[in-house]
Amino acid sequence: MRKKVVLTGIAVAILAGSFLLTHRLKSQALLSSRVTGYTVELHEVATNTEGTRREERDLVCAVRSDGSTVLGNRVTMPDGRTVWNRTITLVTEKIRARVHAASGTVSTEAPPEQVLLGMKVRTPDPTCAALPREMTVFQPIGTAQVHGWAASKLVHEDSYARMERWRAPELDCAEVYSRTEFKDKKGTGRITAVSEQIATRILHGEPDPALFDVPTGLKEVPPSGLLEEAALVLGIVLEQSAAVRERLSTLDMVYWDRRPRGK
Repeated sequence: MRKKVVLTGIAVAILAGSFLLTHRLKSQALLSSRVTGYTVELHEVATNTEGTRREERDLVCAVRSDGSTVLGNRVTMPDGRTVWNRTITLVTEKIRARVHAASGTVSTEAPPEQVLLGMKVRTPDPTCAALPREMTVFQPIGTAQVHGWAASKLVHEDSYARMERWRAPELDCAEVYSRTEFKDKKGTGRITAVSEQIATRILHGEPDPALFDVPTGLKEVPPSGLLEEAALVLGIVLEQSAAVRERLSTLDMVYWDRRPRGK
């Protein structure tokens, strides 16, 4: 019998290889305006306060000196194979591909030109508190060291969550630690779930080129199809809320509007 899951926004992102995650451009103020290449590997643990649910996954965030990025999460298949589901944005090729290797599907679109241009440069914020196109403004609360790299400790709290982020200025504000405490929807302030990401390895320099390779022979689908194929592989029956259905509909419309020419 297949497991039945009611999807939240977080569950959608996990199932579809993080395709709902909005990429926050990594930037900092240095003498040069060029982006610095790096790779950050992280381990994420998500739990609810009742202790009845615990999810873990390995993540990777890689940035090339031309601004191209990869955000990925590792999946272990039933046969023991390890595959990476990745969102790959290639600046020169003007392509963003959401690759769900576990289901053999891909969702490809052409990002707006202004987005690609913004990925090539840094912004003048040595605290990493305000990044381009990030709506949330964080407050600096101190500094830390993570794997030998200095990090700016930041926090933001509202009625929905308390978010703590540690970002490394010398690595274009790459996040090397994060903790999000989700609050209940009734406004009581009670914490209902916690997600924590901890860097396990930080590499400075150009990332592994293989991370940026878009596999051939994958089935091209819109974001909603990517989710459906992922759920099929994982043996999960989706029960989508109205908010998730609306979000997927918006993503699909953007997808069809931004399809690369000739595709």
